[in-house]
Parts: sequence; structure tokens; C-alpha cells
Amino acid sequence: DPIPKFSPNAYHHMKVVCNGLTLEIYVDGSLTMSRTLPRSFFRQGYVSLVSVNNDSSYKNFSIKELPIERLP
Repeated sequence: DPIPKFSPNAYHHMKVVCNGLTLEIYVDGSLTMSRTLPRSFFRQGYVSLVSVNNDSSYKNFSIKELPIERLP
């Protein structure tokens, strides 16, 4: 589904939430993607922001570590 009132030439607020095996991505407060990750998905590593076929910039990027939740 399209993001409401999305303008490609404006700054947007993006939030990525990974809780257990559930990954959710929000743009401007709207849930745009939700996936269940495979159990074998990595649990540590690096974060990469990638933009394909356009110019993107990021500001105020931060990571907040949440308490570890036991997986089923």
C-alpha cells in the first residue's frame, strides 16, 4: 500500500523495529512492512541503509537496544 501523503522530495521519519523474529518498518508513523524473520536470522552485526536508484540522505540516525526477548 502507498504511504499516505508521501512526497519523494521531503524528509521522512523512518522507524525499524525488530522484536524477536518480527521485523516492522514504519514511514511517517504508518506501518509499511511487517515480516517474520527465519529463526536462523543473524542476531548481531552491522546496520546498513541502502537506497537504490535515487539520492537519499539520512540525519539523526540512532539505534536503541531493547531488552532481549526469549524466542519461542
